[in-house]
Amino acid sequence: MRRSTPQSTFTTLSDAVHIVDGRVTALDQKIAALDKEILDIKAQMQRARGGTLTMLKQKGVRALRQKKIYEGQRDQLQTQSFSMDQANFVAQQAADNIATVNAMREGSRAMKGQLKALNIDSIENLQYEIQDMFDFSAEVQDVLSRSYCLPDGVDEAEIEAELNALETDMEQGEAAPAYLDALPLPSNALPTTRQPVRQATYQQQF
Repeated sequence: MRRSTPQSTFTTLSDAVHIVDGRVTALDQKIAALDKEILDIKAQMQRARGGTLTMLKQKGVRALRQKKIYEGQRDQLQTQSFSMDQANFVAQQAADNIATVNAMREGSRAMKGQLKALNIDSIENLQYEIQDMFDFSAEVQDVLSRSYCLPDGVDEAEIEAELNALETDMEQGEAAPAYLDALPLPSNALPTTRQPVRQATYQQQF
């Protein structure tokens, strides 16, 4: 008759570490209970005499032995837990590295597919076309900004300076140049001076 293979109580290193840590906790509780018992025995030994003292000593020695055994078992389990924890860390790090490499491989494959759709010659031609459009737009703006009312050799800055000087002379009450008097006034222009007709009539009434 073939015996069945005993199945493990855990399936991963994380489960193993959890189980071992639970055993360590149980041993710590037992050690704490023995410490309390040893303190009680010491307190009783200070008041005991004769056979009672001998019995308390034997009881204290037995408690100390149990404590040493539990401490040894706890130390072993803590060492096992630490080793499994380190092994679990290495295994998880390896899995993370594999996932990272796979992600990089997929990213590289996708990037290659996207780069195949790009042509460096067509990109350069596009840049040249855009530059030509900018140059053409600049030429159009230059043509539209030209002045057509001024003859050749006339400086616009000089004309503007003369206009400013003319406005200054008119504000100071000086006569305008003769070439301005020769200009015809528009039909809707108002006379430069008004006759105070209404004011004279008003003064005659009073």
